[in-house]
Amino acid sequence: MRKHIPTINLKQPRSNHAALKLLSNYIDQLNPKEINRIKAGQRKSKSYLYSKNITRNEGFTLIEVLIAGVLMAMVMAAVSRLSLSAIAKSKHQLDRVRIEAAINDNMQLMQQADSLLEYDSIKGEAEKRLACEDPANYLKGKIERKGGKYYVPVPDPKIKSDPMPINRSIDTTSAKDIAIIIYSFESPGSRKSTKQASAELLYDTKMQQATEQRILELNPNFQGKCMPTEAGK
Repeated sequence: MRKHIPTINLKQPRSNHAALKLLSNYIDQLNPKEINRIKAGQRKSKSYLYSKNITRNEGFTLIEVLIAGVLMAMVMAAVSRLSLSAIAKSKHQLDRVRIEAAINDNMQLMQQADSLLEYDSIKGEAEKRLACEDPANYLKGKIERKGGKYYVPVPDPKIKSDPMPINRSIDTTSAKDIAIIIYSFESPGSRKSTKQASAELLYDTKMQQATEQRILELNPNFQGKCMPTEAGK
């Protein structure tokens, strides 16, 4: 049978000594089992309060999870755009290297053909007179004649994924007795779109000019030995 716990009213005019004496007498009357039961109840109450506080502080709210998800999506989108841009830029740089290498090789072949086309290698007086009358145009004909000894094909950068042709033209009228070889190509990264049956260049980098040119000027080697009578001047 549970014993009655005396109530101590501190508001009554009673000395502290009397209150402590009354509480001490009550504790002395308790047996060890009741004391252990009271202590166990106190520990259980403290454990419940502690676990309740932990449960209240653990985890995130739905709004926090949504905000974190949106921020992560924005970061991932920015990182993916940077990665794609870096890959595309690397590919464009590789294409440019191939184009420049093809043009440089072709320029060397053109200079070699001009060096091999000497005055003494031109057979017949009529042929020499024809060459000396218009040296630049004669050199152009020899270079563009397929199957000939001095034939030089148009450069090919050999880009299989996105063929980018190099256009080569030989101008023999702009300068006197000089063959101007013009190589033109679209800049890597530029794209074509058709609007109302007209081709318009669109640029990824917003460049004003997408078509680039490389120019080589050749003064025919053989014309140094042409006589004034042969040149008709």
